[in-house]
Amino acid sequence: MKRIYWMSFWGMAIFHFIATVTVVMKRFTMGMSRFDSGAPATSLETTLGTVQHILLFPVGSVGVFRWFQGFLHGVLGWLPIMLNSMVWATIIVGIAIAFRRIKELQNQTPERTG
Repeated sequence: MKRIYWMSFWGMAIFHFIATVTVVMKRFTMGMSRFDSGAPATSLETTLGTVQHILLFPVGSVGVFRWFQGFLHGVLGWLPIMLNSMVWATIIVGIAIAFRRIKELQNQTPERTG
């Protein structure tokens, strides 16, 4: 892979990881602030929950986090989220590479005029 693809991969993975951690922490903080009152979740908290589920897909939806809970404690507990971010980065960079190759192929083929 070209160097730019690796840079794009790691940049996307780190960005996704930071976004995921931010959403998880914000949602947790909002949930804990209303814990004692028993108030219903706000629309922002519900929206953050949906965003959290999207960002944690696919690793979060297949129970990998529960499996890792018994093995990874502390900072290592964030490893499944980083792996999930790497999956997202692989897919996004792969799509970008595919589009670039399609565009290059379209530019290489001569246009037929009729």
